[in-house]
This record gives sequence, C-alpha cells and structure tokens, in this order.
Amino acid sequence: MLTLYMSVPLDGPSAVSGQAVANGAHMALDRIHGQIGRYRIALKELDDDGGGAHL
Repeated sequence: MLTLYMSVPLDGPSAVSGQAVANGAHMALDRIHGQIGRYRIALKELDDDGGGAHL
C-alpha cells in the first residue's frame, strides 16, 4: 500500500478551495479504483488552515 498525503485548507476562508482540491483527488483515485498496478493507494488529508504568516 502507498499512502499519499495532501495538505489543503479544510477550515477557514479557503476551505471551499481546499475541499475542491480534496474532492478532485478522491475523484481521481475513484477513477483508477484506488490502485496503480499492484499497489493500493490510500489518501490522507491534512488540514492546512493557513494559520501561519502570509506573504
């Protein structure tokens, strides 16, 4: 099994954009049935709420 980590804003003002990215990743995995060759793919979402400094 391979695990892919995705860090997107899931809370706060950018949550809509972050959720759209997460949904796209899930759709892509669904399209390939969560597998590449003999490897199963797991997707882990990390919430990047953007609480740090912004330039």
